[in-house]
Amino acid sequence: MLEVSIPQAAQALHNALTHDETQMSLRERVIELSAIDVILRHMVPSQSLETILHDFLAAAMSAIDASTGGVALLVGEQEYAFVANQNVLGDQAGPERGSRHPLDLGVVGRVLRTQTSARVVDTQQDPDYMDYIDGMRSELCTPIFFEGELIGAMNFEAPETGAFSAAHLRFINTLAQHAAIAIENARLSVEGRGQIETLLGLRALSLELLSAVDLEAVIDAVATGARESSHACAVRV
Repeated sequence: MLEVSIPQAAQALHNALTHDETQMSLRERVIELSAIDVILRHMVPSQSLETILHDFLAAAMSAIDASTGGVALLVGEQEYAFVANQNVLGDQAGPERGSRHPLDLGVVGRVLRTQTSARVVDTQQDPDYMDYIDGMRSELCTPIFFEGELIGAMNFEAPETGAFSAAHLRFINTLAQHAAIAIENARLSVEGRGQIETLLGLRALSLELLSAVDLEAVIDAVATGARESSHACAVRV
């Protein structure tokens, strides 16, 4: 059976998206959906969030001819943090990973505030645009929702004005829906591993307490268990 790679699927999708939305045929729509399916089938549930986002961004940038791509997640009610930013080579580009910004800053902040996608034809004419990377003239940003709740945004830029079409925006909106599921699955995986480690630690602690012969041994076991589970430097009992 012929195995289709992510680059091949992204290239096929890029060819389809070069047409105006009103001219997109049923066949091109099938190519778009097929490309997304191939991208998703390459997402392994056990992968880290960083790896998953890297693959999503690489495929999306290839499909829409973007030079950079990034993902930002909400932090509380007033800030967002970039968890991924890369160029077509996969190298870090733009704001540093983990950097936090207020919701009133940048096109990404505007998209998160309004919960509405933005297709910026000329970044020099947009008052909210933040020039993190020199020479970028177009921006495409869409919110990411999970089960109706806003969790972040996907953002792409290109050096040409008017680089992104309505078809590009539709594709990114669709991809963002799948990215939301991947992000939440990765989060649950991390939380699940933490819960398993906690349960194992509690079980080990209970065995130590059962075998303790005096008060000092009990205190030592409790202190050790508390320090390891909380990752504290020291514990006083």
